[in-house]
Amino acid sequence: MKNKFIKSLMNSLNSREREREREREVSQGDLSMKKESNGIGENKNSKKINKNNKIISSILAVIMCCQSFVGANPNSDNREFVSDKVIDNNPAADGSEKEEEKEEDKEDKEDKEEVKDIKSKKNNSSSLIRNSLDALLSIAAMSGWWFYVTKNKSEKIVLKEKNEKTQQLEDQCKKLEEDKANLQKEVEESNKQLSGMDKQMRQLEDQCKKLEEDKANLQKEVEESNKQLSGMDKQMRQLEDQCKKLEEEEEEEEKDKLNTNPSTEEPQHQPSAEISTDVKVVSLGESGCGKTCLCNFEADSSSSEFLENYMATVGAKPRKRSFAKKIGNTVMKFISWDTPGEKRISATFASVYSRDVKIIRICFDLSKKLSEEYFSYWINLMKNSAPNDAKFMFLGCKSDKVTNDDEVNNTINNIINGAISNTGLSEGKIIKPLAEDKINGSNSFFKTSVKNKTGFEEVLNAMFCA
Repeated sequence: MKNKFIKSLMNSLNSREREREREREVSQGDLSMKKESNGIGENKNSKKINKNNKIISSILAVIMCCQSFVGANPNSDNREFVSDKVIDNNPAADGSEKEEEKEEDKEDKEDKEEVKDIKSKKNNSSSLIRNSLDALLSIAAMSGWWFYVTKNKSEKIVLKEKNEKTQQLEDQCKKLEEDKANLQKEVEESNKQLSGMDKQMRQLEDQCKKLEEDKANLQKEVEESNKQLSGMDKQMRQLEDQCKKLEEEEEEEEKDKLNTNPSTEEPQHQPSAEISTDVKVVSLGESGCGKTCLCNFEADSSSSEFLENYMATVGAKPRKRSFAKKIGNTVMKFISWDTPGEKRISATFASVYSRDVKIIRICFDLSKKLSEEYFSYWINLMKNSAPNDAKFMFLGCKSDKVTNDDEVNNTINNIINGAISNTGLSEGKIIKPLAEDKINGSNSFFKTSVKNKTGFEEVLNAMFCA
């Protein structure tokens, strides 16, 4: 029975080893690449298991051999005893040997007793050996069973751990593949961006080259313009000198004309009239506000023609007109300067216009929208360079185009007063309408119309009294 149990145990071990080998082959076939990448080898574990199984099987085989050997020895001893007994049961037939037989019988009895003692000793020792072998066999069987169970459990645990590791490795591999694909996409996008940046860099380099060329050209142009400006400065100085000479010549001519044929309101036969000093009047304002038409009418008020279109004052040289006003025995000669409306030219020749000026007339169009900045600009232009005794006068042109007089008067008065306060112009330097002026009343400005020929007498009276 014990031999059958051992054989069944050996067969179960061998069948279990075969099943494990098949499972390992299947697992190795599915996960060979993954185990190779992570350095996991099944050969070592399988070799260890085979060694353990071989050790168990060798122990069981040794135990079976010992058992068979111990069981065969008593049978051999019995055979020898039987053979001895057969040999001993053939005595001689002679009568003389009876005594010897008796002695031999005694000796045989003694021998038999000794043999019995030996056999009993052998039987005892063999029973002890058999019992010990049975104990060893049971211990070996129990240890094999325990080793088999614990080994199965440990192998299951190891397999679970391996499966978990393989799943983790599979997940890591998937993540790595995804990361690799994303990195490839990023690399492709970065390459595209780099190619675009290279193009932009080339374009910027071309633009830098163009800018450097433009800079060099501009420097050349600046140098040429500086040369031209230096030449223009010389020409401007020459023109100023020429203007001074022309002014002096014109003043002398006008004095000669006034001395020979003065224009006065009183009869020319009065010998007691006194001629005062000449008064320089400068008319400022934007282009088209009515300065030229106003100055022409003052110089020749007898002309009945009114021209809608006048030649604008162009260039640096102003147009000069002269007219005289006599009140009582006093005759005052006014030299009117009609300046161009371009601010650039006026700013350049402000020092020429303001030299020896007595009355500064700021002209504006009553039909257009006005602002404080308009009056502040012309006031500041002449205030710093004009003499201390120079006075300002605000002269509105084209009153024939205005319908709502009261509304226009209020808005323009507010604008002019605001400009006066902003520029800090004192009230003593402003020429306002006289008290007896019925057209302008209490306004801060004068209204004129060349088309209707109105407002000029009031302007002359105010300038005369200033």
